[in-house]
Amino acid sequence: MAGVRPYVLRLAVVGAIVRADALVTTLTFVFFVAFAFPLLGCCFMHFPLLYVHGCLSLPSLVHIGMEEMRVNIFRGALKGHMFFSRFASGGKGLITAATVNPRGVLVGGPRAIRTVKYYSGLSITVDPYGGLVMPRVRQGIVAVLIPIYKRNPTAGTLVLSVTPNRGPRAGNYRVFVSGFNFGEEPVVTAARKPCKDVVLARGGLTCTLPPGTGRVGVLVNGVRGSTGHDFEYLNV
Repeated sequence: MAGVRPYVLRLAVVGAIVRADALVTTLTFVFFVAFAFPLLGCCFMHFPLLYVHGCLSLPSLVHIGMEEMRVNIFRGALKGHMFFSRFASGGKGLITAATVNPRGVLVGGPRAIRTVKYYSGLSITVDPYGGLVMPRVRQGIVAVLIPIYKRNPTAGTLVLSVTPNRGPRAGNYRVFVSGFNFGEEPVVTAARKPCKDVVLARGGLTCTLPPGTGRVGVLVNGVRGSTGHDFEYLNV
């Protein structure tokens, strides 16, 4: 990540697997997110990462989880990175990451591959606030790499992500926009069109998206999270 300051991702066990008669019956995800803390670009962890080529062909080591970071954490420094989890039944596993272009080709070549963390789970997903969520089924836990932010109560509107971040071009469905400092009557737009039925929620808001095409930015009170798109309209 040339030119990007180091940032912090802290590992935490945030959930548990409930077992009955030796069978996994329930998997509960509890996301640890600092709802009251706006993000700044301040971060502290070194981000070495491992990778790939072409249509995301992975090294000889077995990777079984893959997720794209679409959250504007650390001023968008990780947006567009692909994260991969490698499960190890008797060990800690491995998380690796890489940046790929729209054609699926690694940006920067093999030397751009770095190891994120020697700890992983059976799969990997990204929560609306940038946490990497990984179930460790054999250990009966859920682990999360949580972004660590510096508190800034005077910061302005901060848009983190849109969930889901893809949908049909016809619009007219609800999405959750995560972020902070939206105010009491936020105005939301997607592709410069207003979103309807905006309802404030803890750690963000929900709204109904308008119709649209292609990849677009989602703005709250005229502010967007970072460069790059926040939502992609699909041709369906």
